[in-house]
Amino acid sequence: MRGKILVINLKLIGDLIVSTPAVRSLKKAYPDYNIHFLLRKGFDNVLSGNPDITTFIAYNKDASKLGLLKKLLYEFKFALYLRKQKYDIVVALQPGDRYSIWSYISGAPLRVGVEKQKFSFLFNKHASVLENNISYLDYYLKIAQTAGGIPNSLATSFYITKEASFLANQLLAGVPQSTNCLVIHPGASDRLRCWSTDNFISLAKQIQNLPNVKLIFSFGPAEKDMVEIFKTNFPESVISTETLGIKTVGALIKRSRLCISNDTSIRHISVALGVPVITLMPDDISSYWDFYNDPSKELVVLGKRGIINAEDISRRSLHGIEITFVMKKIREYLKV
Repeated sequence: MRGKILVINLKLIGDLIVSTPAVRSLKKAYPDYNIHFLLRKGFDNVLSGNPDITTFIAYNKDASKLGLLKKLLYEFKFALYLRKQKYDIVVALQPGDRYSIWSYISGAPLRVGVEKQKFSFLFNKHASVLENNISYLDYYLKIAQTAGGIPNSLATSFYITKEASFLANQLLAGVPQSTNCLVIHPGASDRLRCWSTDNFISLAKQIQNLPNVKLIFSFGPAEKDMVEIFKTNFPESVISTETLGIKTVGALIKRSRLCISNDTSIRHISVALGVPVITLMPDDISSYWDFYNDPSKELVVLGKRGIINAEDISRRSLHGIEITFVMKKIREYLKV
């Protein structure tokens, strides 16, 4: 019987993509083992197609909305399911009481987790790393190495389905392959990390004046209020919302020459697909989120995080980044 490894990561899209080198290192160390990846419900398709992962297990983080009794029953059944899988190794890529308990309940002979957390004693091997202390690429890799993982590449992975490629081509019907498509992602879950909407609109209008360019705007579920604003300002552009699915967004990025984004999952998808991205990032997180270190893949432009109650409205968003500077870099990438 093939061995089994359970990898736990219930973070968001960017973290899932950044953790793919860690998963690959485990597969290299244990080529005959099946790797099961436990993530939050609704994120199953982010890593689908990854040859290193055999099975995805989705956990419903909204189970608390079911009511106390139903939630307890759900938690019990979920833990029982993990126990029945008879894992040989459990690797928790993030600290947390629930993940520590799952690891222990699984009965796995080797249980690896971060050293400094409340229930660290439930693991029998510990990774001496801290979140927000080293780059997240290194963070996930070091946890996997503690489980025996053998790093062979820092390259991240994201796989596009045929269906997503077909839909992207439909959305870009009539746009020649020679056109310079640019994906712009003006939102983020944390608005204090977002460059202002006005800045993105001004930038996009300048980009629109460049020869042979097609604009594609991408929006996540937290940016519904932005959609109509950009539709109105750029009626000839392609608008991609969360209803299209993350794989279709990836397929649109794959058709593009360049992406411009706040520090969101879009930057990680772009890098994984080999499409250059200009990332606008607060300087207070750069020590652990600016880690690709290759200008052919990503240019990180640092600014200051927004201040909620700033009297100057422009300082309530990511600020300190000039439109002229970003536009100059776009021209350099496009060679125009």
